[in-house]
Amino acid sequence: MGAERTLNATTGYTIFREQQATLLPQLIGDVVFVYGSTVLALSYAAGITLLAQHHRGRRFLAPLGATGRMALTVYLTGPVMLGTLFYGFAFGNAFRLGPSEVVGYAVLFFAIDVLFAVWWMKRFRFGPMEWLWRSLTYMKFQSIRIKEQSS
Repeated sequence: MGAERTLNATTGYTIFREQQATLLPQLIGDVVFVYGSTVLALSYAAGITLLAQHHRGRRFLAPLGATGRMALTVYLTGPVMLGTLFYGFAFGNAFRLGPSEVVGYAVLFFAIDVLFAVWWMKRFRFGPMEWLWRSLTYMKFQSIRIKEQSS
């Protein structure tokens, strides 16, 4: 981020607006942005890995287990929720929101996905799309309900 600010101050390079910089500063800025994003993603992964190594961290990360068990459903709801927010068939906020607001909405929508996944997995064996996928694969409806435990 510091490199991007320096490039902006000295050459007019910007990430999310119309470019005013010449070709070389654009190239340098884009490389810094791409590799910086990669380093940031790897740092998040390392942080999650470190959290998972401790008891409190595992408790904190436990809701993500439900999300992982219905990954296809979560994967498909992202574009539906964000598409509804951004495109003309619904709210049409594309190009009206800045990067921080987009990240805020993405975090909010993922939190909704996690809460839904935890609620759903307490009641059912598979996520809705996972159930459909299994049913189509085996060409017969799969049992989705969690069987009652006999005492």
